[in-house]
Amino acid sequence: MAEVRVLSGDEAAEHIASLGGAEALRESLRRFGENQQYVETHREELTARYPDEWVCVSEGRVVAHADSPEDAMRMFRESGAPHDGWCSSTCRPSPSPGCCNPVPSVHGHYLGPARRPYVYATVTVPRLGMSAGVKLLVDTGADRTRIHWDDRQALKSVEGSYLPADAAFLRESAHTGIAERRVRYGIDDGRLAFLSEAGEPVSADLPLAIALDPIHGVPSLLGRDFLERFRLDFDMPAGRLVLTRSGG
Repeated sequence: MAEVRVLSGDEAAEHIASLGGAEALRESLRRFGENQQYVETHREELTARYPDEWVCVSEGRVVAHADSPEDAMRMFRESGAPHDGWCSSTCRPSPSPGCCNPVPSVHGHYLGPARRPYVYATVTVPRLGMSAGVKLLVDTGADRTRIHWDDRQALKSVEGSYLPADAAFLRESAHTGIAERRVRYGIDDGRLAFLSEAGEPVSADLPLAIALDPIHGVPSLLGRDFLERFRLDFDMPAGRLVLTRSGG
């Protein structure tokens, strides 16, 4: 069984083009992280202004807020704000009824004209002391979570040094997948960390496949090695993409 779903050259090109190209993808990831950071930095203020609500932030301002995530996401889409905004709940320790899901869950976004499903995570390789914020394409056809070249280049230490080209991984492998050519990967123990919509940490430890070959414009993948631990709620008409830890 192939580890990842193989795309044709035209499909891969269409996927990258639908997101505006490789450079636009990197810029969108940067803005996505900035919007998430804005929410965390201003969480106390947002909680005071919008208690027990869901707020959506884009370009440093609140563009939508509502009592439910469905209504907030609908208002966010209707606002015309860039699609790389960040939505989060402002639930307090004793929230009003129905505000928060009692089980920590991660909310993603449908991005680009094709509305492909993405979630934002902090990727860490503890043994190498490297981490980065990465936008991951939710891919139920991928057996393994893969960090491709553009995101691999963002991995750096707390001192600010980037992952060297000759980094020594625990082992290597090669696979043909979304890049439509055989790509070499370094395999190492990793961790994916998210903030739930209630502001609680959600994390998972798993081996990560990190690209060794410089192929640009290929999104990193959130594979079944992670997804098998979560319940997925895909509701594209409602703009709802939720991952809830199984058994939580």
